[in-house]
Amino acid sequence: DDLYAWTRKVRPGGLLAGHDYRVVPHKPFIQVKAAVDLYVEDHAITPWFIFAGERTPSFLSVVH
Repeated sequence: DDLYAWTRKVRPGGLLAGHDYRVVPHKPFIQVKAAVDLYVEDHAITPWFIFAGERTPSFLSVVH
């Protein structure tokens, strides 16, 4: 729900970004990756980027 709510507040050309884009096996209630994947699929977002070089990967896309 956060992705849907926040994206409406971002102007076209702005950035939608977040962190903790990962599966956390010992914390199944954390569903960031699943939520972002579903949002990207539902809205046919392309391109979008994953920065995985850190301990908690981040995601980024330009809002159209």
